[in-house]
Amino acid sequence: MAARSYASLAALDPARAADYYAKALASQEKVAAGDNPRAAMLMNRLAQALGEKRNFAEAEALLRRALAIQRKALGPAPDTATTLINLGSLLQNLQRAEEAERLEREAIGILEQRRPQSVELAAAYTNLADLLSPRKDFAAAADFLRRAIAIDESIYGTGDPEVALDLTNLGELLKGHGQAAAARTALDRALAIYEKRFGPQSPQARDVRESLRTLR
Repeated sequence: MAARSYASLAALDPARAADYYAKALASQEKVAAGDNPRAAMLMNRLAQALGEKRNFAEAEALLRRALAIQRKALGPAPDTATTLINLGSLLQNLQRAEEAERLEREAIGILEQRRPQSVELAAAYTNLADLLSPRKDFAAAADFLRRAIAIDESIYGTGDPEVALDLTNLGELLKGHGQAAAARTALDRALAIYEKRFGPQSPQARDVRESLRTLR
């Protein structure tokens, strides 16, 4: 009960989320020590809160603990994949691209089998595309972004801002590799979504419009 209450407070008070999740984790571990999947979930949330405060070392340690618990208790389950994605994202931010790529690919392997139409899989595709793009693996990166777009369209609909963000990422990737016509198509679609949802003068629409201007 205490763990759930602290976790709820963290959601209500983001500025103090790390403190609340730490208390939630401590409460959970008092009553269920060892390889406890619920504790692993709280470790994930605490790690994300710590990462937002740029406490990367502690966040990484928590995610590795959570992953060890989930590998043992759950095996290749969706929750395990979520931790792999979170740890991969953290390592990507720390410029540890090779390990981050291995973790993202492992997560993708799990989710393609267990949750093939999920926001988690779309996020993993996007993360992997970000990792591949700087390595000049343009074709693979573009393919993963298109897969993310297809999933998000099926979940949110074709006019959702999440899809617009995917299209913007794809457009910028194509633009950076000289694919002007394809980039324009993706960015035009993103702009139309942003203008409809947020207005022509929204920051999102202005950014995409500026990207199209430099493309032309």
